[in-house]
Amino acid sequence: MKNAKWIVLMSLAWLLYACQDEQPVVENGVVEFTFTQSAGSKNGRVAATLPPGTLLRISISKSDGTVVHLLKELRLLKIGDSYLSEPLVIPAGNYRILDYLIVAPGNQILYAAPHTGSPFAKLVNTPLPILFRVADNQTSNTSVEVVDASAAEPEDFGYASFGVDIVPNSIFSVSVFKPLAGSGLENTSAQAYVLQDSDTVLAREVHFNTGLYWDIEPGQQYKLVIIKHGYGRYEKWFTRESIVSELNGAPLVAVLNKAFTFSFTPESGPGTVYFFMKATQTSLAQPILVDWGDGRIDGFPYPFEMEFQHQYASRKKYFISVYGSVELIESFSTAYQIGVIDTISIVHLPALKSFQMALFQYAGTGIDFSKNPELQMLGLSYTNLGLRELDISHNPLLNTVDIQATQFSTAVIDKFIDDLYGFAISQNRRGGIINISDGLHPNDPNAMVGPPSPDRIARIHTLIDDYGWLIYPVSPH
Repeated sequence: MKNAKWIVLMSLAWLLYACQDEQPVVENGVVEFTFTQSAGSKNGRVAATLPPGTLLRISISKSDGTVVHLLKELRLLKIGDSYLSEPLVIPAGNYRILDYLIVAPGNQILYAAPHTGSPFAKLVNTPLPILFRVADNQTSNTSVEVVDASAAEPEDFGYASFGVDIVPNSIFSVSVFKPLAGSGLENTSAQAYVLQDSDTVLAREVHFNTGLYWDIEPGQQYKLVIIKHGYGRYEKWFTRESIVSELNGAPLVAVLNKAFTFSFTPESGPGTVYFFMKATQTSLAQPILVDWGDGRIDGFPYPFEMEFQHQYASRKKYFISVYGSVELIESFSTAYQIGVIDTISIVHLPALKSFQMALFQYAGTGIDFSKNPELQMLGLSYTNLGLRELDISHNPLLNTVDIQATQFSTAVIDKFIDDLYGFAISQNRRGGIINISDGLHPNDPNAMVGPPSPDRIARIHTLIDDYGWLIYPVSPH
């Protein structure tokens, strides 16, 4: 109660001080900011005493994305073991906190709130942007979780830098849309990057009217890149002058195209990625375009049945997108990659009949096959590193599967066998070929991925003995 009284008294004192320079407006409200340190932060709670002169540096936008305060500095008042910002008089309405930094003299960043999508976002319950509301003639208090920044990099929080030389006219907002299943568009989230030559000056998640701002140089060319798995890469070159003239205060609208996507990191530079694709239909087909993620885009007419390959100059992650009439692609395969593939998205390949990758490192935990109802052949053998999930419940035509030497658990393999068994029983499907050997003991009929539980082994024998399936390494009774 004592602290509560002090907070009320000091809030009134701050307001009296502010009112000497600014006359209150009837439709204004007041907001004060406090902060707590994330439980997941390395060094425990916020220091009991901050250095004298420590400030809160905050950016705030309206709910429509219009920025009203860009890295505004607010003084902090110590109340017991916590800190309260000086009151901010602001018109009543709904707002978003875009940036939140606790800054000591000398521009030393002590604490910061992480942005959604940044490495430190998982340390807090609610990463930036944070919504808050200001009511008419009322004082509200908004608390923000922060993370110790003393031993961290700006990129850990989703900032290109903790710099303060940012000018208001550098800002513009982005709205990202993806196509609906039939027609029309819907808002979606994606990852945006602003590049200056080979340097990334800004990286953050964008969605609807998300503000982008940094220390932009007049006349300098920048490239905006927007990436979302399952959709083609969006790029736009601009200068400060051109983007201001083009948008005239409106948001930039980025519409993403459906695509087949994956990321590839070569083991060394130069390094080569290669894969095989097949599409035999030609009716009304747009040429297939392959964006290799390094500035090169190649086009190929339908039909095709060929290997695609591309050499990269350096070792880094490249976002590869295949777009055009991707709904006609029937087959994809890759093997023996000298590098790492991760986050494959095949959700826009409804005609896919065969998907095979083997003998390389796959860093994703799983692959979504739920949008591939025509899938008949699946190969994932000897894909190590991260693959742990497998769901074939939406693939009733599947009858040839090779998952030998993978790392699937007993629970995953049991569900896999249940789905195959259910397809065979309900559709009288016969003659399937399955390889679930662990790859280490070729002559041991019990050496299986998982391994399956005893009741699922009984189902395997039913598939072998009653439906004529070949399931290696299990022998018929």
